[in-house]
Amino acid sequence: MSYLNSPIRIGNLEISNRLVLPPIATELSKKGTITTGLCQYYDRMSYGGHTGLIIIEHCYIREDGKASPNQASVADDSTIQGLKNIADIIHKNGSRAILQMSHAGAMADPSTLNGQPAISTCDADWRWSFWKLKKEPAHIKGMTQADIDDIIQCYVNAAKRVKAAGFDGCEIHGAHGFLLNQFYSPLTNFRHDKYGRDDLASRIRFHMETLLAVREAVGNDFIVAIRFGAKDYLPGGSSLKDAVFASRAFEKAGADLIDISGGMCGFTRPDYKRPAYFSDTSAAIKQAVSVPVILTGGITRASEAEQQLRAHKADMIGVARAVMKDPRWAEKAMKELA
Repeated sequence: MSYLNSPIRIGNLEISNRLVLPPIATELSKKGTITTGLCQYYDRMSYGGHTGLIIIEHCYIREDGKASPNQASVADDSTIQGLKNIADIIHKNGSRAILQMSHAGAMADPSTLNGQPAISTCDADWRWSFWKLKKEPAHIKGMTQADIDDIIQCYVNAAKRVKAAGFDGCEIHGAHGFLLNQFYSPLTNFRHDKYGRDDLASRIRFHMETLLAVREAVGNDFIVAIRFGAKDYLPGGSSLKDAVFASRAFEKAGADLIDISGGMCGFTRPDYKRPAYFSDTSAAIKQAVSVPVILTGGITRASEAEQQLRAHKADMIGVARAVMKDPRWAEKAMKELA
């Protein structure tokens, strides 16, 4: 049996193999609801159960955290039934499913804010300095303690809905420049309080409080994962040393699974074009924690996925674009490696 085709345990849950469909924003929702098209998409992506774990695309936890007008919602109880339809489809097909919960922070789509400012670490607008923005962004409002407490509660409420919908777990989005990533990165955190830039423990305090609260709310029999923008790959950004320290802390706070991606660089890496963009970071984190680590980024062949696992760069491999081009990719990969 190949590494990719071997089972793995995440918390108390056994996954049939180590292939992951990472969260991909489909824009198939309408006003936050789960559409027939979205259900059909996940039916295609999970058909046959050849992908061990499906991570549902990011769903916003509060209206002001929408990254786009057609993003799906987990912001209120009315979303539970639609999400349950997706969980049931994936389970029927033989895969496990977790759902990613997100708040975009300063990356919120201005058209969804009704003229209100986007929330982030502080009032200073850092976005023009290194992001190539396509349109004028919303103004930024620095978060108060009350704002932070409310967002943590929104994550808790969302996680309860994900569990009620029948998913096997939830994933907290802390990558790609979204809100939690804005606190973690020294490029975007200009606070000087207990959530501020002055030390790394402060920069991840928001993550830690969120993880601890979510874990307490859902119990130990439900996967709690974090998608971690572990390294910015930009001058002055978060470092590999930061990533290792933070990942160890996340495990102690209750994370069952650490899903590695990029930070302020997004889901690609500016200085690296070969497959497995983030393997240097995932390998270092895998050595530092005992929970499984997912590596995603540029892997399009079964042999590439197998190579990363055999080299102990990660415990699971996410494949996105290749699967979107060919929904039978997973089936073919497992046969190729049999």
